Amino acid sequence: MKHLLMAMVVCFVIALAGITSVESQEFNVEPVIIQEGIDNLVQIEQIGADLAETETQNSNQIDINQIGNENQIFLTQHFNTDSSFLLNQNGNSNMAEVSQGEFTSEAYIFQTGDGNILNLNQNGNSNFALINQMGNGHHLSVTQIGFNNLAAIVQQ
Repeated sequence: MKHLLMAMVVCFVIALAGITSVESQEFNVEPVIIQEGIDNLVQIEQIGADLAETETQNSNQIDINQIGNENQIFLTQHFNTDSSFLLNQNGNSNMAEVSQGEFTSEAYIFQTGDGNILNLNQNGNSNFALINQMGNGHHLSVTQIGFNNLAAIVQQ
């Protein structure tokens, strides 16, 4: 069987010093990254298992929008398939560190304001997180372990 590795990165970088790093192994991933501002950072790492035993295509949806200055996202997907990740950062100096493991996790993150920090760890199957940080200086850490966990959090 053939391994399908397709990493298509669409980057619209409207910045003086935007940095984008994407590393993908073994998955069909089509990240869309939009950066507007100064010193924004996106780092995506996908680490997959040997998929030789299956004929299904494993795909992850990644959509990142950064507007403002010095926003950062660190996304790691370990042995992760059919997951969705959306991040909108609108403001300055926001940071999100997200780790997704296993299958079909979904994370939808909205950071509006300045200096918001999020650490999200999804380890298991079919976990869902909707996080909205509105305002300035919010700190949040969420860990989901197991199956079918739901987190819906608003900080204002």
